[in-house]
Amino acid sequence: MEALVAKTDRSGIAIGVSCLSLGALAAFVVTRGTLAGWVVAAVLAIVVVGLVRRLRWAGTWAKVIFWFLLVMGVFYVMPSQEMDQLSGRKPPELAELLPTAIGLVALALLNLHLLGLVKEGWRKAWF
Repeated sequence: MEALVAKTDRSGIAIGVSCLSLGALAAFVVTRGTLAGWVVAAVLAIVVVGLVRRLRWAGTWAKVIFWFLLVMGVFYVMPSQEMDQLSGRKPPELAELLPTAIGLVALALLNLHLLGLVKEGWRKAWF
């Protein structure tokens, strides 16, 4: 019985951290002030509700979102000199880009690890 309680508590903490991360991401996207940001925030909110209800599709979507964040964090520091030359902008310094990239990659890796710990307890219902 104690093993079941400990496993449930760990999966609840893992899902809670993922929900907080997705909520923070939704808040960040909304602050951009675009319609696309609001649409992405609405999708993230639906995924958070699905995670709280422990729905299998929400766990899958959360993993897809965090994998996307991982890839975006890596490609965030890639040079885009051609585009900067075409637009006439001065390319940002690596010191400006690195903290954001490290934050995205760390957030994505943490959440992918935590969601990977939750193997069972997902419901097959749609909502």
